[in-house]
Amino acid sequence: MKPLRCEELPKSFRLDPRFADNRPERLQAIQARHPQLFPEYPLGSDFTAQERDLLRALNWLKSKFKLTEILELGKAALDAPEPAAFPEHLERMQLTNPEGLKEDLFQRLLLTGLKATAQ
Repeated sequence: MKPLRCEELPKSFRLDPRFADNRPERLQAIQARHPQLFPEYPLGSDFTAQERDLLRALNWLKSKFKLTEILELGKAALDAPEPAAFPEHLERMQLTNPEGLKEDLFQRLLLTGLKATAQ
């Protein structure tokens, strides 16, 4: 440890083991067990409930655009929920009535993301 080498701490110093296990996996497991302790926006936000849902869904979609996950995403888009399940979200993204193949795909992907990240 650098602080020990620089003599900032006594040579006899030993970190208590309960403070040494700060691995991301362990912290994520704690967060999964106690979600109420980890609010999505700890300092608050001006986002509406629909905007927070959309942010989660869009970030989830962004994470899926790795080559290895595109097929999985495509299959999930085929099983997207009906647009009636998220009317406010689609309206906010101007995808209530998709025009053309591109917007239809965007709508399906968004519905898939909303379903996958629903709280």
